[in-house]
Amino acid sequence: MNAIATRRTKFLIILFCSIGLVLGLYLFIDRSSVASEPQPRTQAKVDDVASHRAEQLPVVDNSLPLAADPAPAAPSLSNHPANSAAQDFRRSNTCVSSMREIASMSSQMGICSSIAEIADNDAKQFCERKRAEVQARMGAEESNLSSCVTQDPLTEEERYFENTVRAAALGDVDAQLCYVNANFKLQRPFTAEENKAYYDSARKYIDAAISRGDWRIVEILRSAGPGVAQAESLLFQVTAGDQVTVYKMNRLLKLGAEGRYAQTLDNLNEVPVHPYGPSDVEEADEWARRTYESNFRKSPRLREAPMRCLRGR
Repeated sequence: MNAIATRRTKFLIILFCSIGLVLGLYLFIDRSSVASEPQPRTQAKVDDVASHRAEQLPVVDNSLPLAADPAPAAPSLSNHPANSAAQDFRRSNTCVSSMREIASMSSQMGICSSIAEIADNDAKQFCERKRAEVQARMGAEESNLSSCVTQDPLTEEERYFENTVRAAALGDVDAQLCYVNANFKLQRPFTAEENKAYYDSARKYIDAAISRGDWRIVEILRSAGPGVAQAESLLFQVTAGDQVTVYKMNRLLKLGAEGRYAQTLDNLNEVPVHPYGPSDVEEADEWARRTYESNFRKSPRLREAPMRCLRGR
């Protein structure tokens, strides 16, 4: 019996071991087959869609500046050549105007001082009033000199001419009118190049000002009689101060004037005489009417003479 029991026990052990080996082999084969099977089609579709969307997304340019490395700022308007030239022109205009005013007032006071002992009471009273007026104005004019590059009037006059030419060429209309007005007080004659540049540019500035209905150019040409035109050698190149030109400009201003200024223009008006005849006057009147209708009808009405050139009249 013991021998039979021993053989059964061995048989059962062998049987269980065989079954375990078979089960282990089956599980190993089953997992391998599952791992090697292709993924379901739905997953493939998801991957395809994701890939297609990725292709449509814009590519990020890593060369764009970061917040810590900003792009260069746009140039400031204050650094623009035209703006810088306009500032230089206005500063020079203020400086020469104040220097001229100070010189004029000092001259007036010198005259009053020189005649103080011999003048009559009326002259003395006039000088006293003038002295009070000068003292009130002198401080304001002297304060303008603080912004001037130089305190030397001759040097500043030269700078004013140069700055006006530059600003006018860059399109500043105030500078263009001051340039045409040509009230420059240089201690030297104008060069041949400066005369030619004025002749070429001033005509363009005059045409542009009339086209935009700028009353200042009309006043410049009206006031440029023979004496003024010849004294200002540059201005003489565009107007000889002839009677017809002065008359036309007077009549054009009258069409835009009102009040006492209109009467003043009538008082100043001089009808051209020999060598001009009635037909020249009629033609000048027609030019004034036509120019007013086409260019000046929408310009401001005038109650006083237009200022020709900022402060430097």
